[in-house]
Amino acid sequence: MLGLALIPAFVFVYLWQAGSVMKTRAETISDYRTEASAATRLESWRAAAGMIADHPLTGVGLASYGPAFPHYSDKHPREAHDTVLQIAAESGVVAGAMYVLVVLTSIVPLWRNGNRFRNQNPAVQGSMIFAINEAALIGLCGLVEIFYCLSVLTNAVLYLSAKGSTAPTIQPAVMLATDRQA
Repeated sequence: MLGLALIPAFVFVYLWQAGSVMKTRAETISDYRTEASAATRLESWRAAAGMIADHPLTGVGLASYGPAFPHYSDKHPREAHDTVLQIAAESGVVAGAMYVLVVLTSIVPLWRNGNRFRNQNPAVQGSMIFAINEAALIGLCGLVEIFYCLSVLTNAVLYLSAKGSTAPTIQPAVMLATDRQA
């Protein structure tokens, strides 16, 4: 429910904070096929799909998306603008599937772990381990493309919570003057 309530807030903040370039771009997109950024992404995805179709098991080779691009498109070589497509085009569909599997096997356990924390003991929500769990979950969901570091953090959180670690609660970084005197 909170997420649904935040949508209007995000729209308001976007309208308030977005620069004139962003607003102008958003207003001029009447058809995604004619918008330059969308067209280049679609072309990159088409090229990636062609690479995957031609080399489903091995891909075109690590870091070879750019060099292989001219064989699949007459446009300027670009990235695939999609991590799963890029990995599958360069390393094959098995590697692309493994990427998706690694991401899902990090996100789902973190989600379940957070729910377990919330249901087990409401006081644990102030703990460091709960905060790290939620930070890793949010980071993985929002920044899946840099999931490697977050996957390490995920494994650490899941290990510590399975072990029954009683991590200290989060303490404010700034102590009040009355706290110092006590």
